[in-house]
Amino acid sequence: MVLSDLLRKRSLLVESAAVFLISLIFVSSLQLSYPGLIGVDGYYHLRVAQLIPDNGLWVDISWLPFTVLGQAGTDHHWLWHLLLMPFTFLPDAHMIDTAVIVTTAIVPVVLNLIFRRMGIPFAPLFALLSIAASTLMPGRLMMLRAQNISLVLILLYFLLLTTRYRGAQFVVSFLFMQSYHGAVILVPLTGLYIVMRLFLTRSFDYKDVLPVAAGLMLGLLINPWFPENIDYFLFHTLFKTDALTPGLTGVEWQSVPFSLLLIQSLPVHLLFLLALGVRLNSLVRARETLVNALPVDTALACGMTFLFLALYVFAWRFAEYYVPFAVLSAGLLLRDTGIAPALLKRPPWAATLGSIVLILSLGFGWLGVANTTRSYPDEYRLVGEYLETNATQDEMVFNSDWSDFVRVFWHTQRVRMVNGLDGHFLAYADPIRFQQWYTLINLSYGVSTTLSPQQVSDIVYEGFDSRLAMINKRHAALAEFLTASEDWEVVVDDSQVWLLRFTGS
Repeated sequence: MVLSDLLRKRSLLVESAAVFLISLIFVSSLQLSYPGLIGVDGYYHLRVAQLIPDNGLWVDISWLPFTVLGQAGTDHHWLWHLLLMPFTFLPDAHMIDTAVIVTTAIVPVVLNLIFRRMGIPFAPLFALLSIAASTLMPGRLMMLRAQNISLVLILLYFLLLTTRYRGAQFVVSFLFMQSYHGAVILVPLTGLYIVMRLFLTRSFDYKDVLPVAAGLMLGLLINPWFPENIDYFLFHTLFKTDALTPGLTGVEWQSVPFSLLLIQSLPVHLLFLLALGVRLNSLVRARETLVNALPVDTALACGMTFLFLALYVFAWRFAEYYVPFAVLSAGLLLRDTGIAPALLKRPPWAATLGSIVLILSLGFGWLGVANTTRSYPDEYRLVGEYLETNATQDEMVFNSDWSDFVRVFWHTQRVRMVNGLDGHFLAYADPIRFQQWYTLINLSYGVSTTLSPQQVSDIVYEGFDSRLAMINKRHAALAEFLTASEDWEVVVDDSQVWLLRFTGS
């Protein structure tokens, strides 16, 4: 028994190492071939993580005081920033690439362990398909954002929920809330599990609700930013989802045309439908009913797949959850079919088929990253250097584009800005200032205004207490209004923004 356990553990270790190596080669090739970051938020996350050693474990997010974050805002990505901290000890030249490669390559290793525990046949193949079989998936995981840890925790919770390890469910729920407010997804996951279990096994246990309820609640209450973090949580989960305004959030929240949705994740769609067809065929041949033959974990995985597919239609960012759950569902359906023994009788044929599927999927994922716009560390360097040497500590800088905050934050944490991280942050905390800010940026989009150049200057200088204004070049009309007032001059002309300084009296 001891020998067999050791051999099993050694086999799992070798298997995990192989998955990591394949993933590492794939991600490294992508990152080194297309340097920089997909999106810009990763620069913010790395810099916050870099502040932890000198400022303590909990760093206040104080750079957006007019927004929901206030003077000492909640870091709702705290656990993610803590995990990123080791990478910040590397030189800037290697920090980004190393962090992207390692945090992405480790995901399929963890998924393989989870899939293996669920009894999914050919778990390493399914784990790698989870990160590659969509043009969106590799790029989403290479953004240095919390979706990496979120995906791992969701699937780990799924395993613990279906195997009923309640203590571990509580721990995962608590840690999830410390890393990302997306932890609320555990609520519908648990609710669907209860429904599936009631339908399939005619059993109900109220204790199934307790671990996630206690974990999420304590995750909010046991928090260094309490009670302000509660307000931020309500903003993030209720206000923002109800008040999405085009241009005030990332393009990831845009809906996806059906044809594009079909193409983006075609391998995953085909895999899920194929597994579903194989399973239904086996049920028909065995003359079994779906209720009698469908395990709770398979039913739950399929239910979550359809839920994430619906959300994917609403906003393409949900591909990062749909793809792994569709792969998980396919694996569980094939497990239930008992197809593995038949394939293992012909190992060369099975290995060849698996290799072809994996190579095609990795190539499909590669295309998505290759065609993605990148953001580079040197962008906004001139503005950052000027602010670092000429701005006073914690000086307020007006920024016309909320997304420019993270780009400048990479170069300096000396100043504070009007809006950032999400355009709705200001709308929630200070509606009056938000209307002023929104009016100013709309000057560049053909929106008529009765404001004079002097009035625009007064709003920026007095309304936002800013003697420095960073104007994105997409907002050229706003820059023209400010310079026409003769109270402002351009002090930095960077690649994508102008930095203006107030010179009036």
